[in-house]
Amino acid sequence: AIHDLRSGPMPRVVVQQSDLLHALLDLSRDARPHVDAVVGCIPQVLRTSASASQREELYDLGNYCALRGMLEDSFGLGLNAAAIEQSLELLANTDAARIVLNLADRPGRAAVDRMFASRGLRTQTLWQDRISQAADTDVGALVALEQGTKSDFEFYMHRHSRNSVSARTAARVLATRSAQQGKESRVASALSAN
Repeated sequence: AIHDLRSGPMPRVVVQQSDLLHALLDLSRDARPHVDAVVGCIPQVLRTSASASQREELYDLGNYCALRGMLEDSFGLGLNAAAIEQSLELLANTDAARIVLNLADRPGRAAVDRMFASRGLRTQTLWQDRISQAADTDVGALVALEQGTKSDFEFYMHRHSRNSVSARTAARVLATRSAQQGKESRVASALSAN
């Protein structure tokens, strides 16, 4: 949805399917609304398989991304890099334009900073926190990227961990936790059946 907050409350929401910002970029320059900021929370984990149902497809769109043919694909940042490039085109004639993205530092801070710097932008951290990895996130694609690039992603085992672990280690830990939770669930079911 696009709305100029200075004009008052949003009168209506228009939902469109688009590949990032193409819904706006496909308009003639005169027909484009004035935009002075682009804000996004874009998936950074590559989708590893096709979805079985429409519901899974919708879930995947919000959680996984496809390869974009960009250098940043090797860090899981290809979709974000494409969003930055499209944002720059949309914001080209705007003074003091801003691009605000919610990014995980899994590929490492240097990779994230390089993604912006290679497009002439500087980064500033507006807010930072450690968020637990969602249990249903398939980090297998990040494991494969690590093997292909010989560069480790950065996962933290606990909220206050000082040292990171690779995606390979994180995947093993997540699998172990999932198996333990499944075992506890089966034991609880067996106990309740008696």
